[in-house]
Amino acid sequence: MTKQHDEKWKALYLSLGEVLSQFGREDPYGNGDYWLVDDDYGDTAHKVCVSRIAFLSPELIVAVQRALTDLPDWRVLLQIDEQSDGAPASSTGVTVFFGGAEPRGALSVEAKDRLGPSVGWAR
Repeated sequence: MTKQHDEKWKALYLSLGEVLSQFGREDPYGNGDYWLVDDDYGDTAHKVCVSRIAFLSPELIVAVQRALTDLPDWRVLLQIDEQSDGAPASSTGVTVFFGGAEPRGALSVEAKDRLGPSVGWAR
């Protein structure tokens, strides 16, 4: 990793921390709404573990997109860790990037509809 990557990663981490805290409570043990993972895996992404699917909203997605304005090549993975039918839904979530968002895994049609068209779903 380069110094430039490290600086971008840290700046986005701090920005996301501010954005996410406006929408819920952070807790790395699943007792809050989300956890902004503090590990840099060397790629151009940040990961947020979502403990409660109700935390996801169109406003949250749009705010995360705004945080990516100066980093159009970066993305934020919102991974849903809430259990569904007794099984973790860890492959389910939303990838947010500057120009839109993409559902991942088994994100239900209902969840996608609840998030609405304002998130700029990629085609």
